Amino acid sequence: MKRIILLIAGVILFQWSVWGTPITRTYGVATNNESGYTIKTTTDGGYIICGSTEEYGDSESELYVIKIDNTGATQWTRTYGGTNAEDAGIDAIYPTSDNGYIICGTTHSFGKNGDVYIIKIDNTGATQWTRTYGGTNEDTGQAVVETSDGGYIVTGVYDNTGPNPPKVYLLKLNNTGMTQWTKTYGGITGRNGYNVRETDDSGFIVVGYIVNPTSSDVYLMKTDNTGATQWTRTYGDTNTDVGFNVEKTSDNGYILAGFSEQPSGGGINDIYVIKVDNNGNKEWEKRYGGTDDDWGFSIKNVNTNGYLVCGRTRSYGAGEEDVYVVRIDNTGATQWTRTYGGYTNDSGYSLVVRSDGTYAVVGETYSFGSGGKDVYLIIDSLPEESTTNTNTGEPANSLDNATTGATVVNVGEGEEVEFLNLTANAKVDIYTSAGELVVSLNDDNNDGIIRWDGKNSDGELITNGVYLCKITNTKGESKILKVVIVVK
Repeated sequence: MKRIILLIAGVILFQWSVWGTPITRTYGVATNNESGYTIKTTTDGGYIICGSTEEYGDSESELYVIKIDNTGATQWTRTYGGTNAEDAGIDAIYPTSDNGYIICGTTHSFGKNGDVYIIKIDNTGATQWTRTYGGTNEDTGQAVVETSDGGYIVTGVYDNTGPNPPKVYLLKLNNTGMTQWTKTYGGITGRNGYNVRETDDSGFIVVGYIVNPTSSDVYLMKTDNTGATQWTRTYGDTNTDVGFNVEKTSDNGYILAGFSEQPSGGGINDIYVIKVDNNGNKEWEKRYGGTDDDWGFSIKNVNTNGYLVCGRTRSYGAGEEDVYVVRIDNTGATQWTRTYGGYTNDSGYSLVVRSDGTYAVVGETYSFGSGGKDVYLIIDSLPEESTTNTNTGEPANSLDNATTGATVVNVGEGEEVEFLNLTANAKVDIYTSAGELVVSLNDDNNDGIIRWDGKNSDGELITNGVYLCKITNTKGESKILKVVIVVK
């Protein structure tokens, strides 16, 4: 096969012009293990991170909060806890209307045998008040948000270690943390609440999982503003399915993210995304991943044009586990994916997306930092995306708007890669990431479109991977595009 000598230059140009240069940061000290579980945007254009920190060899962790600017530079850090272990929740921090923050987790230092732990802090991290909530057995706090009345709604797990199956725990608090009402939701099998949002009718939506006789299903519950159940739904198959995040969508429905064991079993998981209407009726579900384990932890709306999901992957990337970001459209179709990480284990647990296309992911890394495990931050920008086919069926005047229409394409079941908005007599040479020529294609119809069925010059279907597409024409113009091929 031919090899293109200057391919590396083309790759660098593509990555700079399409992906931008991500900012990555780590936070922690050499003698501790730190993890970041939640990231939120702040009114000053920066971010707030919440997670946990513990000394090596010591099981007594503390809550760990980091305030950073828009470049990831640290503005302040704080730890919260007592003499025993404190654990941050899955969605552990939320900016409040007084420019402070509300924190949710679990404490073994205060209260009884493990209680929900709520801390209110100001915009410098100084504690304003703390409260604990729970029964005689362990109760965990997993998520908190400020509500429209200025109070807070908290979800978690009630009676997590008791003799009875655990229950979803929902607490409504006023703005000083005083209890307005509490509810538990359970049955003959266990139920866990992992994330909560206030709904447009001032009620609440909770996601988590429910145990069934052989595994678990994603569990979604809608309540009114007093905590009375309006409906519940479960999603999944006969294997293990878990929901971690729920968000409202622009069509008044909800989008859920978590993980699902592959139908073939064997303990291999995929990212699991479910779109439902405002009554919890499933509109579509999709799984994302490869031949090894992949987990989804957080999903966010991208304006009104689809969603961004983050988690971790063993199927792709540079190390044993990498941060995994998946961009999908409103139907769940993959538009692109990206991994971040080093030679060992790295995970992404939470993400936010700004209106300018910047997104930030927080998690943990063993590959980088001060040693052991550190908080891992990635700030990147959405690549330029083409969501509509603007090709007119006539050749374009230049290659300026040449596109593939999507950066991730499935092939192998009649689907093709389309190169659109090409000039007359355009040609596309497709190379592997190692620089080997796969196939050369011409615009035989002279309509500004070239289609590729995912086969090489010998007519064989190519393998999964990143391919570089060099477009040229007789005017001397050239353009390099990247496409990720997923073979069905």
